[in-house]
Amino acid sequence: MVKKTPQPARTTDDLLGEQFLTIKEACQVARCSEVTMYSLMGRKFVDAVKMGRKTLIYTESLVEYLNNLPAAKITTGIRDRRVAERV
Repeated sequence: MVKKTPQPARTTDDLLGEQFLTIKEACQVARCSEVTMYSLMGRKFVDAVKMGRKTLIYTESLVEYLNNLPAAKITTGIRDRRVAERV
């Protein structure tokens, strides 16, 4: 019986050096679920190809999508403003 040696975990930097990513790898990079990744592919926000049964995502396409996301607008709640007004 041949024992498989465990593969070392690949970091995001390692993954970004690849031309293609699997769905799971792309989800790791984007920090999203597989459902979200398939939705991005279906809406043509991220380019993908099929190799047999495997779906591969163009790394460049994913990085471009992530870089073009709008900046988060973080606001405090009304409660926080009332507390600040008292001070």
